[in-house]
Amino acid sequence: LQALVDKYQKDAVDTEIPAKVSGIISAVNVTAGKENKPGEAMAVIDVIDRGYTIKISVTAEQAKQVKVGDTAEVTNFYWGSDITATLEQITPDPANPGQNKLLVFRLTGEIDAGTNISLSIGQRSSTFNTIVPKSALRQDTNGSFVLVITSRNTPLGNRYTYMSVEVGTPTYILQYLTAKGIPASTVGLIVAVYWLMMLIGRFVGASIGGKVSSRTMITIVSIATLLLVSFGMFSPETNTVEVPGVDWASLSVIWQEVPVGILAFLLVGLCTSVMWGGIFNMAVEGLGKYTAIASGIFMTMVFGCAVMVAIQGWVADMTDYMTSYWVVLFSAAYILFYAAIGSKPSKKSE
Repeated sequence: LQALVDKYQKDAVDTEIPAKVSGIISAVNVTAGKENKPGEAMAVIDVIDRGYTIKISVTAEQAKQVKVGDTAEVTNFYWGSDITATLEQITPDPANPGQNKLLVFRLTGEIDAGTNISLSIGQRSSTFNTIVPKSALRQDTNGSFVLVITSRNTPLGNRYTYMSVEVGTPTYILQYLTAKGIPASTVGLIVAVYWLMMLIGRFVGASIGGKVSSRTMITIVSIATLLLVSFGMFSPETNTVEVPGVDWASLSVIWQEVPVGILAFLLVGLCTSVMWGGIFNMAVEGLGKYTAIASGIFMTMVFGCAVMVAIQGWVADMTDYMTSYWVVLFSAAYILFYAAIGSKPSKKSE
């Protein structure tokens, strides 16, 4: 055994790695016999009276909003003397050098290694000249302020056109099938299926609403609406299918042969069922304490039902019932635009 010890000692290579700074070694990251890769820290040295650094990875766009020398606010340090976090460097993030930057903050003050620190740093502001109208000068219990609501996600047009999709779709199913000679009493039972689809969609939407964002949900259902309405408009009338009709008074079901496009229109109810809540959430996003004002305006937009359905009726009188569904198609396309682009706030309320 001693012979082996002597052999290993003879073969061992003592390596001395000098540090560029002096201090207290607080951690050693290597063990005997293990390989240390280039760029990996072998040990951590706490430099006395020099402070600490914090590195935060951000996007390149976010990094443009700050500059070296900016001071960050330490938001969770409530004990001891005050500490200061100053932005010392902005360097490419080695993990994603093409898109991310590392913000290197120098901490000064009385702080121990291992302390959890949270930093908050604001964006650089610019100076703008503007004329404030008298109507924007407001007062409350906290004093005077200027009312500013700047947001691209207006609560007006989205809810307005949504009513065209929700009400316009079943309304002209009734007109179309009646014109085809189906008794109005039977058609009424068929149209009731549309509202049943809305009820089913509402339950499904409620079950997944906490897992899917409003923007994603409205994007998906508006695309589905576009596909269903397009199919309903352009499918041949000779292709027929039997659809159910629901008599809610007697809780009975009847079956009626109709063009297959009508089935697609009935399924639109699954999509419109979740549009109201999702559009509202996007419309008031970023409005802060002015949400109540905006939501009041939002609620008045239900009169779009009367206007858009009347426009669809005018188109139907000028052409035919199927052509009038271009109004519904346009409304669904606008809702898709709103969910994908138009609902993203350009600026939050101040």
